[in-house]
Amino acid sequence: MVSYIKYYFENFISRKSNFIYFLILMGAVFAVIILLIEMSFGLLEEGSLFNLWWNRLLQLLEIKNSEASSGKQIVNLLYWVFSIAFSGTIIAFLAAKISNFINDLKKGLSRVIDTNHYVIVGWNSSIFKVFQEIKIANENQSKPTILCFNGMDNIEMNAKINLEFPNQKGLRIITRSGNIYSAQDLARTNMVKSKSVIILDDSIIPKFNIETTILASKINLEQQNIPLIVQMKEDYNIPVLTEIMANQVYPIHKNKIISNVTSQSIRNKHISAVVMDFLDYDGDEIYFLPVNKLIGKSFKQAMLLLSEVTLIGIKEKNGKVILNPDKEYIILKDDLLVVIAEDDDVDIALNEYLIVDKKLNELKISLDTELEKDRLSICILGWSKLGQQIIERTIPFLSEDSEIHFAYKRN
Repeated sequence: MVSYIKYYFENFISRKSNFIYFLILMGAVFAVIILLIEMSFGLLEEGSLFNLWWNRLLQLLEIKNSEASSGKQIVNLLYWVFSIAFSGTIIAFLAAKISNFINDLKKGLSRVIDTNHYVIVGWNSSIFKVFQEIKIANENQSKPTILCFNGMDNIEMNAKINLEFPNQKGLRIITRSGNIYSAQDLARTNMVKSKSVIILDDSIIPKFNIETTILASKINLEQQNIPLIVQMKEDYNIPVLTEIMANQVYPIHKNKIISNVTSQSIRNKHISAVVMDFLDYDGDEIYFLPVNKLIGKSFKQAMLLLSEVTLIGIKEKNGKVILNPDKEYIILKDDLLVVIAEDDDVDIALNEYLIVDKKLNELKISLDTELEKDRLSICILGWSKLGQQIIERTIPFLSEDSEIHFAYKRN
């Protein structure tokens, strides 16, 4: 019986107009309850029960002049109905406007006014690793701002970030939604005043074309030399992008990194730990630092003068990186030092002793020495295009009597 009553009540109350009738009915019932309570305590004044009930109902509805004549009471009731209708309409209109305004804010369509922030365009699972690395890299600095911009719904994006990366202490993460192919939408990120822009291989857009996003971002950067770090899925257009956007676009071919580390790890199992240590921001890392007081000195002199960092190479003005250059290489004003250091804001200190201007044969490293090739027996489980790249990079370091075995399931 209860289930039947509940069923019909739900059907009745689901209509908006019936809900108003339900409220009036409940008001009438409460008026009866109040009347019975007053009757039990002997608080009823003289008069008919209907008039007494009617007065209680009018009090519940906050209608004035409840002691007036019946005609006046009807007029007051009509005034109340129209008053509720008008005020309710105005309240509903204002509530809808406020609700729409809040919803627009939640959609992430407003322009960003932050400066010196990190802009991440696109979305894939590696974005959370990027958050973590930026967080570690800025532990000794002020709280950095990260802007995530992609085609995902803004509310959904915030929910995923809060779920997958709950520990956001030390970071300020904001989100915006838009078309990552559109230069106009990308302009809302204020990337022209950002610290750097990271473009991920987007997993939301089917057949994502990262080159279009790079060109749209380049339009917004105007003449600003802000680095564009690009996560490339394929390496076909890397040479072209590097040539037309020299010293600004830094393509990262993720499969190439994986295949290089894997192929080197086949020869030496410890090398992957070293490489991965350099790839994150824990401990000592590889940084590019200004030359400062080392202008005009040779690479050999710089190696002996530096005490807080380890010098391993030079980055020239044209963007070319030379590891272990000739020891007589003269450091120029526009060069950058490639060093291993604890942090990128380290204050470079110089050793206080004279450099003897003579060749130090013990520091010379011969690059002409032929590497001894390894004899290995390798078993590869599974196969993919990445596996082909790993083998191609490994074979040059293997001796002729090495063996490679494959085990995979045919499609």
